Amino acid sequence: MRLLTAGISLVLLIVTGAAFPSMAPAGWSAPQSVATADAYPSAVAVNARGDAAFAWARTRGNVRSGKFRTSVSVARRTKGGRLRAWRVWSRRRASVDGISVAVGKRGEVTVAWQAHRSQAPRNAVWASYTRRGRWTAPHVVGRSVVTEGLPPDRFPRLAVAPDRRVLLAWDAGDGPFVAWRPPGRGFGRAHHVSGAPTRPMGPIPAFDATGAAYLSGKCDVIVLRTRPRRRSFRRILEVSPSRGLEFTLSVVGRGQGLAGWLSGTCSTSEGEGDAPGPVFASVLRNGAFQRLLSLSPAGTFAYRATAVASPQGGGIASWAGPPGGVTSTVVTRDGILERARQITDGVVPVAADGGGDLVFSRALGFAPPALPPLFFVRPAPGGPDEPAPAPPSEYAVATPTGRAVAAVWTTPGRVNVSVWRP
Repeated sequence: MRLLTAGISLVLLIVTGAAFPSMAPAGWSAPQSVATADAYPSAVAVNARGDAAFAWARTRGNVRSGKFRTSVSVARRTKGGRLRAWRVWSRRRASVDGISVAVGKRGEVTVAWQAHRSQAPRNAVWASYTRRGRWTAPHVVGRSVVTEGLPPDRFPRLAVAPDRRVLLAWDAGDGPFVAWRPPGRGFGRAHHVSGAPTRPMGPIPAFDATGAAYLSGKCDVIVLRTRPRRRSFRRILEVSPSRGLEFTLSVVGRGQGLAGWLSGTCSTSEGEGDAPGPVFASVLRNGAFQRLLSLSPAGTFAYRATAVASPQGGGIASWAGPPGGVTSTVVTRDGILERARQITDGVVPVAADGGGDLVFSRALGFAPPALPPLFFVRPAPGGPDEPAPAPPSEYAVATPTGRAVAAVWTTPGRVNVSVWRP
C-alpha cells in the first residue's frame, strides 16, 4: 500500500530477516563492534557528518549483599570509521539508569546518567564530555527524584543545538530541571524551569534548526520553548486544553514539527494504570502549533502513539489499538489528513533526519512479540529501502540536522554499530 503527499512518499511493507544481507547494504557502513561482556546499550546518538556514540552501564558483583560495582562506558565511532570505547565512571554500591548520550557537529560527545546509592534521599545526575579528544572528570550536575520503578520517560535526557550548546533535562519530582553546557565548557548551574507543570513532566529536550529549544513530556499536552539561541523557557505552547498521554513531539527544520498523543489520563509512576482514549495530532509551523486534528473516532482506546515530522512540514502519525494492528496517517503542512491506513505488520516510521530520510521500525508494542524489532531507512529522494545490516537492531536514531542514521545491536559479549549516510 502507498501513501502519497507533498514531500513524503511512504510505502508500508513487511521486511523479514531474509532481507538482511551478510554485508552492509548500500548507505550503511560495515558493522563494527566493541566488547561489553553482559552489558547492553541504552543510548545512541549521531551527527550530520556520521560521528556516532553509544553508551551502556555494567554491574559486577553481588547486588543483594551490597558488594558490587557499577560502571558507565561510552564508545565513539568517528566519521572515518575509527571505533574506540572508554569507561568514564565507576562506583561501588551504586545503581545506574537513564543513560543519555549526544554528539555535537564536530564529533564531541556528552554523556549523562542517573546514579543512586541505597539510603540516599535523591538520585545524582552525573555528566561527562569530551574536550580535545579527552574525557572530562565526571561530576554531579544536579539531583533527581527517587521513585521505585521510575518510568523511563522521567530519566535525564540530552540534546545538542546547531551551535553546539548541550541541554540536559531531567525530572526532579516537583517539575523539570535543566542545565546548559556551552561549547568546550562544563555544565552550568541547574535550575528549575519556571512556568512548567509542578507535576512530574519527564522533560524530553529537542532543538530545531534555528537553535530554539523545546521541552515536552509523555504526560503533558504542552510544550515549553525558548527563543532561538536563548536559554529561558518562557514560552508555553498549549497544544491541547485537555489532558493526554503518550505525547510525542518531532521537530525538524526551522520551527517545523508534528505532535501526536492520546486523549486520556496519564500515570506518572510505574504500576498505576493509564486511561487512554482517541488519537490527536497538531502541526508545529514556524514555532507555533496549529489547530487540533482528530485522527481516530471518539470511542477509540489506543495504547501507543508516535509522530514523525517532515522537513517540508507536517509528517506521519501512527497509533496502536484495538481491534489490533497499527494505523498511520499522513498530515500535510496545512493540517490536512490523508485517509488513515491500517498496517497489519506493525512497520511504522519512528524517526526522520533533517533531510527527510525516514527510519522505519517494527518495534515491540506495535507488533506481536514474536516479531523482532528491526530498522530500515527509506531515502528521501526515493529508491529501495535500506535495512540495517543485522537484525534485530535494538536502537536507531537519526540526526535532526543533515542526513545520517545510526543503529546499534548486541551479539554475545559485544555491541555492534553501523551508520547510514546517503
